[in-house]
Amino acid sequence: APSFRNGRALFSNLDGTWAVVDATGTVAPGLDQPDAEIFPFERDGLWGFADWTGRERISPQFTAARPFRNDRAPAAHGGSWGLIDPQGNWRLPPTCEALEPGEDGCWIARKNGAYGILLSNGSWLHEPAFQETGSWGPAAIAVRKKKWTLLDRATGKLVFPPVFDEIGPIGCQSAWARVDQHWGLLGLDSSLRLPFQYDFALPSAADPDLFVVHKKNAEGLVDAEELKPGELLRIPGRGLVGGGPVEVLAGQVLALVAVQVVQVRLRHG
Repeated sequence: APSFRNGRALFSNLDGTWAVVDATGTVAPGLDQPDAEIFPFERDGLWGFADWTGRERISPQFTAARPFRNDRAPAAHGGSWGLIDPQGNWRLPPTCEALEPGEDGCWIARKNGAYGILLSNGSWLHEPAFQETGSWGPAAIAVRKKKWTLLDRATGKLVFPPVFDEIGPIGCQSAWARVDQHWGLLGLDSSLRLPFQYDFALPSAADPDLFVVHKKNAEGLVDAEELKPGELLRIPGRGLVGGGPVEVLAGQVLALVAVQVVQVRLRHG
């Protein structure tokens, strides 16, 4: 059982969150990080932050508050959310409709019905402009503006125009994308590594960079991080996918992706 420290104990809830309980059984809200130095509490309808000793560190002044992550915590003033630092200063003014945790200390923010990405320090990687955010990879995030595309996590720029029906697994250098019913492999350098001609591409259990691809009743393995634009897709023990050469566009410009999308739609539309 958890031990009490200065009259408080930290408990792990069934849903993976954390709670601090005092000797009277009063429960503070869940914590993302069990080693957080301060955590939110509510008094008279307002929220502030206290430390393990019960000492008030930020006086109750917010209409809602969430736990700290990387020295930033979501807090609400009225119905709008912003980010505060451990001293209670606003690092992002309360102008967001919602703030949800992303990965690596980032935040997903909603303003005027659109979603954007905040860095851990509260500055914008990309201001709200998306209808939806999807999976996160080491170097890119899937985002949707009617259609899906990739947002570069280093530059905050779109890697491709939003022309894809779905974004699949995202690696360090590449990502799978679907157009109509076919999957292709995109390079995060804006190249097209494999054209849109595969029925599916699934990560293997052995290696997250290895993918099982299927085309016309033939299967094989692709190392998505090693494949370079212009290479043929060679499958150990199977020759080439479909029994013949696989045409791979080797260009490095966005226009090639657009051309490939048009070709797929004309052929299968």
